[in-house]
Amino acid sequence: MDRASADRASADRADRMATPVLRRLLWGYGPAALGNAMDEIAIVWTAQHLVSANRAAAIAAATASFLAPGVAVNIALARRLAGVDPRTLVTVDGLTKACCLVLCGALQIAGALTLPVFAVLLAAAGASGPFGRAAFRTVLRDAVDPSRYFAANSLVSAVAQTSFMFGPALAGAVIVWQGPGVVLILDGLAFLGVVRAVRAVSSPVVPTGGARCPADGAPQAAHGARRRGVTRTGSTLVWMTGLFYLLYGPMVVSLPLKLTDELNIPGSHAAGSLGLAWSAMGIGSVCTTLVLAKATRLAHPHAAVAVVAGWGAITLLVAAAPNVMVVVAALFLGGIIFAPYSAIVLTVLQSRLSRPRFAVTNLRYAAACDGSQPLGILGAGAVGAFLSPSSVLAWTGGLLILVAAVAGFLLPNEEASIGQN
Repeated sequence: MDRASADRASADRADRMATPVLRRLLWGYGPAALGNAMDEIAIVWTAQHLVSANRAAAIAAATASFLAPGVAVNIALARRLAGVDPRTLVTVDGLTKACCLVLCGALQIAGALTLPVFAVLLAAAGASGPFGRAAFRTVLRDAVDPSRYFAANSLVSAVAQTSFMFGPALAGAVIVWQGPGVVLILDGLAFLGVVRAVRAVSSPVVPTGGARCPADGAPQAAHGARRRGVTRTGSTLVWMTGLFYLLYGPMVVSLPLKLTDELNIPGSHAAGSLGLAWSAMGIGSVCTTLVLAKATRLAHPHAAVAVVAGWGAITLLVAAAPNVMVVVAALFLGGIIFAPYSAIVLTVLQSRLSRPRFAVTNLRYAAACDGSQPLGILGAGAVGAFLSPSSVLAWTGGLLILVAAVAGFLLPNEEASIGQN
């Protein structure tokens, strides 16, 4: 057998091995993603019923307890965590969440849960969240052939987006039926599935991946330039993602205010219109993710820049919308534009960074995703006291386009040829 035939046979074996592994990981990830979506409703609902006054402060305290510790852990310990087996990190995250959330649910059902205890348990559960999600992406990178990175990331994104669409409604139905304690218990148990799936991945199909070393005789200076270019690409994508998610927050705050205060939609109708708008975005996101799952040419840094600029344009369109139908149509288009962003960035990082560099950058990317949006929501709430909803959205759209322009300028021009597998 010649070398080319041997390489093709090896690729075929890797492909056959990767498909069941990817399927197993997705089956494990699905319940955990649904649990994450249900958490948002269950935590808020539980927190506001643990106090008789200052319910907004109780909700803020519970939400911050669940989100802030994990971001701090990722930022402070990124390099140390990068050296730990990602399967171990996912296991720690899943078991911690299962124990803490099940205990929260049991105490709530027993009537023994207080806000301080709830906050402490949520902080313990949330401390491992970002590095658990980042480690799952590392397991996915190790288990899938590089040619399947974009498709695998797109499928994971589709599962997450579908969970985001149906999870809150399911949580609300269970709360009405049995109370928030049952939701918290179900959420905790859901994370055991991803632990089981990850532990079943015995060895990676592609153990190293990432950018290849230069061929024998290649100039060391050129190799150093390529390495610096890849590193700059990873750093640019991480900080761009942080600003992108930060500037996504004002849409969450200003959209309902625009519907009620500027479009003069009554309260009950405004709630329905808001749900319709976000559902339109969800539908656009899921459809686009499934259609473009194999569009590997999208896995380029400048495609991510285009998504940020496109979302900025959508934000400007919502700011100028004269009626609710334009808002719904704009968010449907926004879902189409926004959908592939995560898959694009993660595929670029997975395929172009070395395994050790990806592990560190992936943890920072997770911290940027989890930490930026809450800050954006808080900032939008503060700015909204002085500006109208449309003004907040207009400024946000302009800033998003500016972020995209700066990121596009900073990305290396030779990036298209760097680090391909």
